[in-house]
Amino acid sequence: KAAQEKRIREREEMLLNSECLETADDFERVLIGKPDVSLLWIRYLAFHVSLSQIDQARKVAERALSTIRYDRAEDRMNIWLAYINLELMYGIKDMDTAVSKKPASKSVASARDKAGPDVNDYASFFGVLDRACKHSNDKHLLLRLLQSLQASGGFSTKPNGHNTPSEAGTYPDFVLEEIVRRLVARHRKKKKMWIALGDVEYRRNNVETARKYLERGLQSLPKYKHIQTILAFAQKEYKFGSHEIGRTMFEGLVGNMPKRLDIWSVYLDMEIRGLRETLGLRTSKSNNGKSNDSGEEMIGSVRMLFDRVVAKKLSSKKMKFFLKKYLEFEKEFGSEEDVDRVKHIAINYVQSAMQ
Repeated sequence: KAAQEKRIREREEMLLNSECLETADDFERVLIGKPDVSLLWIRYLAFHVSLSQIDQARKVAERALSTIRYDRAEDRMNIWLAYINLELMYGIKDMDTAVSKKPASKSVASARDKAGPDVNDYASFFGVLDRACKHSNDKHLLLRLLQSLQASGGFSTKPNGHNTPSEAGTYPDFVLEEIVRRLVARHRKKKKMWIALGDVEYRRNNVETARKYLERGLQSLPKYKHIQTILAFAQKEYKFGSHEIGRTMFEGLVGNMPKRLDIWSVYLDMEIRGLRETLGLRTSKSNNGKSNDSGEEMIGSVRMLFDRVVAKKLSSKKMKFFLKKYLEFEKEFGSEEDVDRVKHIAINYVQSAMQ
């Protein structure tokens, strides 16, 4: 069913992209035959935004929500997200009327306590967010909103101690704080939520805050969700935080679950990726006359990790997978002798399996 729905949406998108929609009448004409297609409504909304007709864009969003059938949950969520983004980007221009016409919602009041009076500028955003969370799957909506905001400019970042200075984000921090507040209040038992919050903070160079989300997540999640949560955070440590901390997390996982070969595989991938990045940086420094470190110690560490895996009693299929990975590693980083050594391990395995 999911595959069929995906094909239908792809077909709708293809047809819409082929439509020549240049006026409001063009959109109205097409909407008569396709009233439940969110992409068409969103293009209509964007059309008004391009003409600086923000009130008209709001009316399009409201019409879409009153028109699209309730069984088209994904389409309705798409409209809510577009509407929220509209208010976030342009609602501030209507601050005076938005604030004077009605009292602040609980969301605005809570955010104001933390952020100060500037939060009033976003009263219309908080209003639409309140409605969206009440009339849709709020967890999915908030996670998608978090992802889209991060992708389209994100929030402020801090210096990472290397070459990245602090940067101001497109959106104020109290918007992020409100999304986090809502997610944690209702979905603390969902690992995707904790992983998503950690990802945002890692990308903002707030690694300590990200690690605290892992701690809070492990305190809140049932134990059977701990492995995948730690695994996700360990990978993010390699990418955004500390390789050493990521390595410690993986060692904890493989120490407690030595037979989980999927974890071993990810562990190896992270180590090899980190090795490539480090050697690339060192090669650059060497070209500048700053370093001659060959990275042999790091290569040796990854080699020892491979040796630990292939020393295990594995099925022929799994052993073949890891030996192939090991051989590719040695071809990239090792010598001819190292390559021959892995081939010898493979020969010994086949011979022992035949006995």
